[in-house]
Amino acid sequence: MLTSSELALYDAAVDALASPLDYAEADAWRAAVNRAVRSLFRADMATFILPIAGSRVLFSDEMDTDRLQEYPEIREDLDAKLELPERELELEVFNRLMLWDGLLHELYRSAYYNDFVVPLRGFDPLSMTTRTPEGLQASLILHHDRPHGERFGRRGLLIMRLLLPAFRAGIRNRQAFESIRAEAARLVDMMRDAVILLDRRGGVVHRNPSASRLIDADPDGRLLVHESIRAAAALGEARSSAGLDPRALSPLERVFRTRIAGYRARACHSPGVFGTAIHALVTLERIDRDPAIAADDIRARFGLTRAESRVAMLLAERRSTAEIARLLVISPHTARHHTSRVLDKLGIRRRAEVGGVLAMKRQPSPVGEEVP
Repeated sequence: MLTSSELALYDAAVDALASPLDYAEADAWRAAVNRAVRSLFRADMATFILPIAGSRVLFSDEMDTDRLQEYPEIREDLDAKLELPERELELEVFNRLMLWDGLLHELYRSAYYNDFVVPLRGFDPLSMTTRTPEGLQASLILHHDRPHGERFGRRGLLIMRLLLPAFRAGIRNRQAFESIRAEAARLVDMMRDAVILLDRRGGVVHRNPSASRLIDADPDGRLLVHESIRAAAALGEARSSAGLDPRALSPLERVFRTRIAGYRARACHSPGVFGTAIHALVTLERIDRDPAIAADDIRARFGLTRAESRVAMLLAERRSTAEIARLLVISPHTARHHTSRVLDKLGIRRRAEVGGVLAMKRQPSPVGEEVP
């Protein structure tokens, strides 16, 4: 029934429909589903109807967004008079003739058809619908934008019915994710630590008030979020390469600096209470001074200038030349020059050795010997 190219498009549509947890936001998932299903059916427009708090009920990339939100109100009288939602849920997969069987005269003379469907060019509808866990209705509707020409037909109905199980599973999983996310946010907001929750794609699902205050207080706040995402990604890589149960991995740390402060990001696998939708929990901590490698101390110990000591501390964090230049607002040439001077004064040849040398504690001086 399907050609090899259509089979690939069908697989992509099933994958998109059944994988809502791959997307941090509902609209990102709905956009991916619309694109995949529209490509499979060669439809001109796709509309995803899903009641979610804080998001639009109707989502489409092709139709006028504001006008589309009028759909529930403009069809309200017809729904009540003809019990259309009940008919849709009973049919599950249907076209216009199936839904309006014996009632097409009601459709064609209605304000819904003449003032909404025709101006939006929503011709030849092909739909599937299901109930959400809350008992609401979720639907996916395809249209051609021409009153005549190519039609979805019986073949389209058969393919849409094949997609229905994936659609049902996706709706159930998405609604479960929303519940988990709300509970996770509530728990995290009670923590005094600055915490960011991330999904499997590295998207920020939630950050608690402490994290927001910490990020907003730093002019380079975006860097704090970026480093948190990097820490979570590194945790995922470690888990994959080791083939371990995520709970067996120790938290992964990243130490970094902005222009005004130093920070530590600690990424760990999210606790089971958050479910599988939350991939990583990252805590952020401001560490303005580390006694082992404080700037004043390393200037005195190694004879560095103030600028060289700042570069040395960034080298200890394994920063690249480009990152050093950006963080200290200097040219890459100046960053390389300071790096060369730091290596000379520390008596080493490789940048990777800087952290180890700076972290070495000063040995106590023998009694009676002056400390240089």
